[in-house]
Amino acid sequence: MAARYMDIICVNAYYGWFYGEAEDIRHHLRRLHERFPDKPIIISEFGAGAKKGYVSDKGPGMIWSEEYQARVYEHQLDMLADAGAKEIQRLAVQTPNDSGIITGIV
Repeated sequence: MAARYMDIICVNAYYGWFYGEAEDIRHHLRRLHERFPDKPIIISEFGAGAKKGYVSDKGPGMIWSEEYQARVYEHQLDMLADAGAKEIQRLAVQTPNDSGIITGIV
């Protein structure tokens, strides 16, 4: 793993969107910290996409709905806070892929 040669570790963590459940981010961070206890870990990307304006009539579990996106973000932010994230910087923007939020976490 190249991380052993780096001063910091940056992770793109799309739990609950591309793979796994939103809550899985906690376990991933714990494993990284156990393997590299002296290195800062930065979550460089996370979240879920949504189709702008799409509100599902089938409930918040429908992928690509704004409700699903909000639920994934809420779970991920809660897990990151529980995992000891020291600083969360959020900037709401409209991105080309409709993810809607750019976040940096240290």
